[in-house]
Amino acid sequence: MSSFKSHFHKQAGNIERCTELKAKSKKDFFDAMERVGDDSIALRAKAGEYFRQRKFGGGKVNLGKEARLGRIHQWTAIADAFQKANGGNFNPGDDPELKGPRQNFEAGDAAEKANVINDVLEFIPDLPFGPLVWAFLFADEDRPFVSRELAELPCRLGLEYLEASRYFPIELSIPVTADVRKPTAFDAGLDEYWCPGGRTCPRAECAGRTGFEEVVAQGYDKTARPNGLTFSHAKAPNFNYVSLVTGSKR
Repeated sequence: MSSFKSHFHKQAGNIERCTELKAKSKKDFFDAMERVGDDSIALRAKAGEYFRQRKFGGGKVNLGKEARLGRIHQWTAIADAFQKANGGNFNPGDDPELKGPRQNFEAGDAAEKANVINDVLEFIPDLPFGPLVWAFLFADEDRPFVSRELAELPCRLGLEYLEASRYFPIELSIPVTADVRKPTAFDAGLDEYWCPGGRTCPRAECAGRTGFEEVVAQGYDKTARPNGLTFSHAKAPNFNYVSLVTGSKR
């Protein structure tokens, strides 16, 4: 067994099983890791550098007009975005983790949750997401943002942290010019909870629940990716429970 496989068995298996990566790409990666040696810290650093240079290589995804994309963004990352915004009446030094909005979101009903999300987004509309934006597709009947489902959403998405209170839930409106692709194992990097196959893998804590189809989109770059995503493409999702009504033709 190679050094990388011995230290990062799960991630190596993801690379081997990833159908979005060509055989040569997989071989090139493992060959490069063999030249690093057996030090796990050096392997982690080198692998991270390798992945950063080869992200967003999966097949293109053509989203229909009716496609619904969701994402849950860490509140701490939203606080960082506020610091970069340097505008409005928010002082990050007074509330470095957005504790007020977070508490209001947690305690609020569906309408208050939506208000909190929209109020936060008003401060950061022009700020870009990171270089790679992970999102999941859902249908109206999935209702992933209803309170009782939201609590389990991090688990169903296979995220590192399972507490829903850590996350800022949004729905994304993807422009038709955006570049959207299927994720590869290089996109996932050393994430131990990602798995190949095109769908999120629920954690063991919610075994038996289904995952969601997932995609990656590019964040905004003025020169290289002018069609990438910013927070202007985000909105508050529907936190209400909507009963499905089947109409009948007469």
